[in-house]
Amino acid sequence: MTSKSVKIDAVYLWVDDSDPEWRKKKNYYSSNSKNVPSAVHECRFRDNDELRYSLRSLEKYAPWINNVFIITDNQKPSWINEKEIHIIDHKEIFPDWAALPNFNSRAILLCTHRIKNLSEHYVLFDDDFMLGNAVYPDYFFNKDGAPISWVVKKTSSKITKSSHDYYTKQIIEEKMSAPFLFKLRHYPKAFTKTIMQRIWEEFDDEIRLTLSHRFRSNTDIRIITFFPHFAYYNNLNEVVPINKIIPTFRHFGFKLPHIGASVGDKNFRRKLFAAKYFKPLTMCFNDAPKASDYERTLLIDTYKKMLPDKSRFER
Repeated sequence: MTSKSVKIDAVYLWVDDSDPEWRKKKNYYSSNSKNVPSAVHECRFRDNDELRYSLRSLEKYAPWINNVFIITDNQKPSWINEKEIHIIDHKEIFPDWAALPNFNSRAILLCTHRIKNLSEHYVLFDDDFMLGNAVYPDYFFNKDGAPISWVVKKTSSKITKSSHDYYTKQIIEEKMSAPFLFKLRHYPKAFTKTIMQRIWEEFDDEIRLTLSHRFRSNTDIRIITFFPHFAYYNNLNEVVPINKIIPTFRHFGFKLPHIGASVGDKNFRRKLFAAKYFKPLTMCFNDAPKASDYERTLLIDTYKKMLPDKSRFER
């Protein structure tokens, strides 16, 4: 697949946790419902300005991307250039029967294919996903247009009841009569609208349950994990084990596929330095409950040095 043969869009999820109106809604609904404690932690919603640098990396390393969509809840970044970005409100993509307002990224992700005028092929980003080197369409979609799923091999026995993937694992094993095979890292992921629509048609009950949850729940279907399994068992994607690729890249001097860690982890600073030095294709340093103010500042300062030039997405 080449950039000229098909249009590929980028889709982001973003929230401004400092917005008084948004905080008022979140506090009201979180106090009136039973939630998994981690579902309402501030790190789930904190805006550390990563989106600015993710968009800079997108323009620098994937200039072939067609349209860029940012899904928000009646918000927009103050610095965004709306001539270059499509701001999509939750109301535009959630069905009428879903729970709104919604603070559950798993529910929001399930609705990405419902964006009006979205290309058939799209790449899904979180605002903390970065590109560290040049990537091309064939990193995300093969020559036939099928999404490429970079996965981590994972045995089903390691997915316990406390895992975010446990409910998704149950669906795969019980509804599809197939084993749970792999998980995914935090990096941009290839999707198609057609496959997403099939999932909606074939797993209506599970979709409806997840979209009824305003906050994360143990009975959410995680489309990030479910999509590659569904596509794999229907011969609709190409699966590449990223944990088998990394040693080969390292030893032979090719580009590293991915470096990532949670901010606050004991290996965070080491991996952040490695990302700055090796410039992997993708990287993600996601916010976490144990992240300190110093470490979050260190992260953004590093991004400023790696991506100092404003993108066309900024005013």
